[in-house]
Amino acid sequence: QYPKAIHIFRFFNLYGPGQPGSFVIPTILNQWPTGCLRLGHLDRKRDYLSIEDALSAVDVVLDSSWEGFQIWNVGTGVPHSVRDIIDQVSRITGETVTVTQDIAQLRAEEGREEVADISKLASQGWTPEVSFEQGILQTYQHFLDNEPRNG
Repeated sequence: QYPKAIHIFRFFNLYGPGQPGSFVIPTILNQWPTGCLRLGHLDRKRDYLSIEDALSAVDVVLDSSWEGFQIWNVGTGVPHSVRDIIDQVSRITGETVTVTQDIAQLRAEEGREEVADISKLASQGWTPEVSFEQGILQTYQHFLDNEPRNG
């Protein structure tokens, strides 16, 4: 028997505790203790979504009565820049760092702003529950609890 629905999820910039170091938020956290960040674009905006909210969105969709082929944008609907991430980590730590834009990390093909239209998910009663500030704090706390210690 064929399924009643096929769901495609388009996740926008997932992040959270345990994310691999090659992504921007863990890159910032890994470099933070040095007092100097080397990053690519600082002002391009992306829709950052906590992994907790991504999982809750999937639950809502799988419990829905939608049929047929469905595409779901899963994000917050609110864009943030890399500078916003840096500012948030600075608020958490009470520290400022030097930020250097690394030309080698710039990607010409990226758009200036990417944000999810989550109206279809919202029509199912779903909204993200983890704020940007709360998500960065949770990710930072996990980083502190799991970073290798010297000595």
